[in-house]
Amino acid sequence: RMIKIGVPNSLQMSFRSIMAIVLMGIVAGFGTFAVAAYGIGLRLQMIVLMPAFAVANAASTLVGQNLGALKPGRAFKIAWIATGMDMIVMGLAGVIFFIFAPWLISIFNSQAEVIQMGAVFLRITSLFYIFMAMGIILSRSLNGAGDTVSPMFITLVCLWGVQVPLALFLTKLPSLGLTGVWWAIVISNLLQGTITAVWFSLEIGRAHV
Repeated sequence: RMIKIGVPNSLQMSFRSIMAIVLMGIVAGFGTFAVAAYGIGLRLQMIVLMPAFAVANAASTLVGQNLGALKPGRAFKIAWIATGMDMIVMGLAGVIFFIFAPWLISIFNSQAEVIQMGAVFLRITSLFYIFMAMGIILSRSLNGAGDTVSPMFITLVCLWGVQVPLALFLTKLPSLGLTGVWWAIVISNLLQGTITAVWFSLEIGRAHV
């Protein structure tokens, strides 16, 4: 049972790690300034994601406990309360990132090109932070319910079926270029958050009913 639950979770993390390498390779095609901007943007984004992972781990534990206690209604409620809490936090962080994007990037790099590219990355991705919160919290909540297969497939589809192909396609458009990678990221996050929310509501909500 441990292998059945653990292997899909490890595969999900592998999908993300390999995708990150591929995406960095696409960004590298636009030069060193683009790589620097992307790297800084990702690190700033990870600061925002740290509370999300902390809340997600707590939600996962509580969902598992309540389902084990045959209280699916409480498990369902806890997951959505945790999601709402983190959506507020990440929504506020998104507003701050959107407003102060150039200044935040300039803390780490003074090159005008890096600041411009990094600011665009932060301003586009910050608009969709609430969907990232939804995807992270509810995905971990599904893990807590013992379902690691569904999040794995959702990640596989959104990252490798949408994000990577879309990044390759959009960067070829003259009107987008490097910005196409940023839009591929947010579209993937939007889809992952939405699909995870729907699946969680169907799976845990059905048990609640």
